[in-house]
Amino acid sequence: MNIVHYDTTVIIMANIFKRVHDVVNANINELLDRIEDPERMIKQVIREMEDNINQCKEGVVDAVAWRITAASLKNGCKKRNWL
Repeated sequence: MNIVHYDTTVIIMANIFKRVHDVVNANINELLDRIEDPERMIKQVIREMEDNINQCKEGVVDAVAWRITAASLKNGCKKRNWL
């Protein structure tokens, strides 16, 4: 009988904590919704996209540089009859 009572108490406490957690999350989300400025959020997304574009451009530049280096090394090896 004690075990059943303990299990019921644990379940009730877990439910209470879950409900409190849900209420806190709802309040935090509501607060964030109130302070969010759509124009600022769009500007931030644009900044992040521009950063991603710049990173992609740098990656392309690096890839082209490696390709040129590899071609140069290949030509050097051919001149020495290593290939």
